[in-house]
Amino acid sequence: MKWSLRGIALLFGLVVFGACQVGPAETFTVNTTLDTNDASPGDGQCADSAQGACSLRAAVQEANANPNISAITLAGGQTYNLSLGPLEITQPAYIAPTEGSGQATINGAGNPSGSVLEFNQNVAGGLYTLTNLNVTGGVESGVSVVPTVETFELRVSNTRVHNNTINGIRVGASILTIGKVKVSNSTIDANNVGVVLSTFDGDVELFQTTVANNLTGQVRAFDSFGSTIESSTITGNGNGLQLGDAGLTVTNSVIDTTGSACAFNPPSSGGGNVVSDSSCNLGGTGDLEASSGNLKPLDDNGGPVPTQLVSLFSDANNSRPCGSSPTVDARGEQRPATTDCDAGATESQPGEATGIDCTSPPVIGPNARLANCDFPNAFFDGLNLSGVDLRFADLDQTSFFGTDLSTARLDSTYLFNAELSEADLTFAEFDNAILTEATLDGADVSFASFIDTDLTNANLTNTQLVSTDFTNADLTGANLSGTLDISAVWSNTTCSDGTNSDDPGNFGSCT
Repeated sequence: MKWSLRGIALLFGLVVFGACQVGPAETFTVNTTLDTNDASPGDGQCADSAQGACSLRAAVQEANANPNISAITLAGGQTYNLSLGPLEITQPAYIAPTEGSGQATINGAGNPSGSVLEFNQNVAGGLYTLTNLNVTGGVESGVSVVPTVETFELRVSNTRVHNNTINGIRVGASILTIGKVKVSNSTIDANNVGVVLSTFDGDVELFQTTVANNLTGQVRAFDSFGSTIESSTITGNGNGLQLGDAGLTVTNSVIDTTGSACAFNPPSSGGGNVVSDSSCNLGGTGDLEASSGNLKPLDDNGGPVPTQLVSLFSDANNSRPCGSSPTVDARGEQRPATTDCDAGATESQPGEATGIDCTSPPVIGPNARLANCDFPNAFFDGLNLSGVDLRFADLDQTSFFGTDLSTARLDSTYLFNAELSEADLTFAEFDNAILTEATLDGADVSFASFIDTDLTNANLTNTQLVSTDFTNADLTGANLSGTLDISAVWSNTTCSDGTNSDDPGNFGSCT
């Protein structure tokens, strides 16, 4: 294999400056996708006993026998299926595909047990680097890191860790774990838990990294003093951060999950965060709590790994001054794209921060975040959609007959000719929405808000209007017969006959 000048310079920097190691770098070029053992580890020749081929496992075995740093070069676009157990890496190594060839996949699904890549308590001090990889199929974790030497340092970049049975990346276990781990410009998704930190005296950094859609939780930290999450996106099921201590600092990040954003102990804040609820108790400069990330689905948005962009109406969009932020995002795109910076791992470029694409919508249920989604002519009859976020959505002629939409967010939603009869709309917000010709017969709209809402020709017969707010609403041609008006708010409201609620003859009401 021929190294480019950039590759040689990078490797030289890792050897001399990154970990203070001396000696020439050994290079092992993997030329087979089979999982075979090296014939004679330590002889400097990466070759199995069957065909003399250099497998990934044989290269690791030779690297483990080499006191100096080793470069293990894979072929981009290839999948290396493991069957002989985890790859245990004990000596400093730089593992990456040939530059410019794309990602290489290391799949541990064929192993009888263990993780895909393991850095156990026998590792030597020094710098270990994983870049441009796809680590998947771990029977346990994708990457397991349990160093016990202070000079150990692992850097993971431009790498996806996903579809592992237990954890994406686990740092630490029941033994004392020290050293440094930095994960940057990477994505950890579709594992049981995304990241588990039990570092005791370690130092872990997630930088411009997306932790998303892991089944039961995103980041769990039992001991995390000195660890940081910066310019990262944490989103998906369960809790965002589960912290056994308050030693982790979060800066310029998005935490937007279906469960509590933070559980047990709050993190420290470096400011600039956008969080979906108030459970993190953040008080840093520019922190936005109880805010919606309104993130687009995980997708190929350019760059080495899938990412999530913010949508146009996201609270994370241009949410903070850039300050000392990096000049590019996780994809290598310019940051900022305009004047201020987005929170999270990505910076939406002009034209990217548009509505969420819900061609394949997420699971629909209580508290679902479906802002900007389009569901024209859909049927949601009788469902429990309490607390759902449907702001800016297109719900033209959609049916919500008998649906629980209590506390739902439907601000600026398009509900032309929608069916909302007998729905529970208590405490729902319809501010600036379009409900022209919508039917709300028998709906309970107590404490709901229709400020600046277009209700022309809508049918509100037999509705309960307990403290319902119609400030600045337009009800021209609306049918209000049989309504129960108990302290509804009528202020500058256009009534069904075209008069104003504030006109002397209407006595401050449209009923």
